[in-house]
Amino acid sequence: MMALRPVVSKILLTQCRTRKCCFRTIVGRAMEEADVHPSQGSMDLVVVGAHMTGLPLNHQLTDLHASFVKACKTAPVYRMYSLGPRPALIRQHEKDAGVAFAVEVWSMPLNKVGAFLLNGVKPPLCIGDVLLEDGTEVKGFLGEAYAVQGAEDVSAYGGWRAYVSSRS
Repeated sequence: MMALRPVVSKILLTQCRTRKCCFRTIVGRAMEEADVHPSQGSMDLVVVGAHMTGLPLNHQLTDLHASFVKACKTAPVYRMYSLGPRPALIRQHEKDAGVAFAVEVWSMPLNKVGAFLLNGVKPPLCIGDVLLEDGTEVKGFLGEAYAVQGAEDVSAYGGWRAYVSSRS
């Protein structure tokens, strides 16, 4: 895993002058802990909202040659909130307070991960460990808890796609 650091550093050093340097630490940590497939040179990523197949930001994955792995569900330990055009998935501390959500797992080439993290992950969204229904943890989109104060809880829909469909 330590061999990945130079790749991430090289990707980020070219953009460090225009971005806060703290991104280097965040991305470095995400890369060290990611579900990396060295033989394929890719990393799995769980997407929960507008990056899903057929939704407006899916091109950000496909433009970087990411490939669809599977549709699945999270473990029932999250709540989902609408932050306008994107959802925030928040893990719940209380037992039985969560819902399982429809999500997708995508595989992204390692040499594209840095660009995606810098350009495709905007606060208050972040990347962290997402617990799937099969018990595995995969890096994926989460939301920061501060951002959901007063936000609409859309957990009853079971996923972002169902919520968006209900609004049209």
